[in-house]
Amino acid sequence: PGPGMFVILSGHVAITQRDGLGHLTPVIDQGPGQFLAEIAQLSGRVALVDGQAEGDVEVILIPPDKLRALLIAEAELGERIMRALILRRVNLIQGGAGGPVMIGSPQSAAIARLQSFLTRNGFPNHLLDPAVDHDAADLIARYSPTPADLPLV
Repeated sequence: PGPGMFVILSGHVAITQRDGLGHLTPVIDQGPGQFLAEIAQLSGRVALVDGQAEGDVEVILIPPDKLRALLIAEAELGERIMRALILRRVNLIQGGAGGPVMIGSPQSAAIARLQSFLTRNGFPNHLLDPAVDHDAADLIARYSPTPADLPLV
């Protein structure tokens, strides 16, 4: 589970997201005065992104129980933090960070049903179209699924 929210006192942390095929995509670099967290940290769940220290970094860790207490005790600050946590999670989900990778045609009814289910339930997902994505085409070629086997998840 996620350890909580990190407040950066000094140094920089590179935030990246990893897709189901192991590719890393840069998200943002965070520095002093910024914090590393999204809404999952309130419940101790795993984050949807990775953070890599760039050199020496000094942080304060606020565990999930202390973070929840802070949000309640300091209403104005809590509202700002909560808004940032929610917006970060929404952006990550919309960007497909983490979650299952689906391979198939964007026009497929099965893909539409899967994406709808995952999105409604707050699960990020990522679609690779083998017609335009080389990694997806390679997987299709390697495993030779029949059209009835698609989409692959």
